[in-house]
Amino acid sequence: MITNARFKILSFIVFSVLAFAAGAQQYDCNCAVPESTSGGKAANMLVFREYQNPIHNYRGEQFFNQWDEGYIILSNGETINNMTLRYDRFTDELLWLRPGDFVTGVVNKSVIKGFVIYSQDLLQSYFLKRNIRPPGMDTISSFLHVLAEGDLDLLVYRHVVKAVSESRTVDNTIYYIFTDERNFQAVRLRRRSLTHLQGVDTDLMKSVIKNNRLSVNNELNFAKAVYLYNEAGR
Repeated sequence: MITNARFKILSFIVFSVLAFAAGAQQYDCNCAVPESTSGGKAANMLVFREYQNPIHNYRGEQFFNQWDEGYIILSNGETINNMTLRYDRFTDELLWLRPGDFVTGVVNKSVIKGFVIYSQDLLQSYFLKRNIRPPGMDTISSFLHVLAEGDLDLLVYRHVVKAVSESRTVDNTIYYIFTDERNFQAVRLRRRSLTHLQGVDTDLMKSVIKNNRLSVNNELNFAKAVYLYNEAGR
């Protein structure tokens, strides 16, 4: 579960409930983060190789974002702030644009816990490293986009793959519900996925969906349902 309050990022669901920012998939965060470390040497030590795009000139949405400001959360809880970051959905790699010479480096995933990217509208996207098992694959350590947290954590593997017969990417997004760090289930954006989850209070979930008139076949409402369920169970 996501329990470290020192760098807890408020879900974009909170923002959408309070401000009704339609289509938002990021975060409005007014929370504290750990004491930051200096970017310079620490940031350079995070990069273990220069980035080479394996699908250069492919069509499609390979990257989660354009180059945006953000910070990296280290495994020990410290942060490196004021970094220019980009997430590659195809390679599942966090990229850093080095100041000065603008070389793009791949951040060493093994030494970080997660990262936050600020969008131009001052919202934030929080990614956390977790072990998952995508269909047909062994367990991998991947960056997952956090949409809701609490008794249930809703995390998203925002992955793309190559199309079979042409030079473009195909969306391979997978949604996961975590009940703790090691127990998770892949879910689809539909009502049954929420009401039949192992360990979920079915009656409470049905009540949340009904009382809030949520059609949970889209990401925003699905995440709202998880968020409201967590709030109702407190």
